[in-house]
Amino acid sequence: GGHRRAGVVLLGGSQVAADGLIHGAQMADMTPTILALCGLEAASEFDGVTLRSIVSAKDRSPRARSQPNEKEKVYREEEEAEIASRLANLGYF
Repeated sequence: GGHRRAGVVLLGGSQVAADGLIHGAQMADMTPTILALCGLEAASEFDGVTLRSIVSAKDRSPRARSQPNEKEKVYREEEEAEIASRLANLGYF
């Protein structure tokens, strides 16, 4: 894996519905999509979305809901700005 904007995702198995390229997917979409493939619904706090073109129709009705981490660190505005600046210097923004 690299840290580039464009990437490759390979999925296989009976649950995977798509063949070919998926346009517009983001790294943040991977967790909700993988959870959906496992029959779980992503918490609403997640940034990404389930890539419906990957998840087959039979897996679109989740059996359970994942829970957000209650111990998640909440950053102050100044801390978020510092993190964003550091990420930008690394080429993420």
